[in-house]
Amino acid sequence: MGYLAVESGVGGFVSDGSTVLYSVKESGEVVIGVDDGPVSVPLDTDLQTTPLVVASAMTRLGSDGGWIRMASADSSSVILYVDEDVNCDTERKHRTEQVGIMAWHRLALGLNPMDQPALIFGSEGRACRGAHSNDNSGSYYTALSGVADMDACKAHCVETENCVGIEYNAGGRCEVWTRDGGIQASIALNNYWCLRYGAPTLSGTFEPVDGGVGRVCRGAHENDNLAHYFDVQSAPSLDGCKAICARTAGCKGIEYHETGRCEIWLREEGIEASRALAGYTCLRFIPT
Repeated sequence: MGYLAVESGVGGFVSDGSTVLYSVKESGEVVIGVDDGPVSVPLDTDLQTTPLVVASAMTRLGSDGGWIRMASADSSSVILYVDEDVNCDTERKHRTEQVGIMAWHRLALGLNPMDQPALIFGSEGRACRGAHSNDNSGSYYTALSGVADMDACKAHCVETENCVGIEYNAGGRCEVWTRDGGIQASIALNNYWCLRYGAPTLSGTFEPVDGGVGRVCRGAHENDNLAHYFDVQSAPSLDGCKAICARTAGCKGIEYHETGRCEIWLREEGIEASRALAGYTCLRFIPT
């Protein structure tokens, strides 16, 4: 068993020349159950970016205990709720819990590590292409010259809306790719690198489950909601939640709450049922 002991408060420290801001606080007994909806807890300072958050229940109130989940966060607040299993009963209301929260300012542009540029099709010696090895339309990318190194080329991608990857040449040529279908192929070419930004996107459509709006997703029946059926993410919009599903292997659909909570359903049999609950949307993903 490990322990992390810290004092409540806000502040900052310097790491490799950059200032890292932080906030540590107790929520008070305000975090309630998922059936009642998530609760926004202020961080007492603006961390400038969506923070890295660690939160833990400091109490265990009631015999039907729960665990802390995060719906979403922004630079000055975190949205939490208490989840609980449905083995004893099917309700997911909960007595209020006291929560300890630690939040840190992100230095790496607030990006999910899975969305960092990553090598594809091997390492050095590949040039990027579109749908096939001969698909290299100039409309797919913006070419830059005199780019100092590959890290600088990556930075151009991060700063470019809809960037899907880069092609970099040791002579300083940097192609910032924005093709709608992404980078799907490559060719062998010395002194070139091809890197995809983010994960490949699956093609498919979303269909509402029992009308979709005002519904939460369930497994085999309306009370079947085991925690291992889904992975909880945060997304700024319903479309953002859809995008996470589309780049997640095995995604069967999504449950989205208007506060930003995004469940990525991975249950092998998919979403077979739903239940009425205001503020939620349940959609099934149909790959094509």
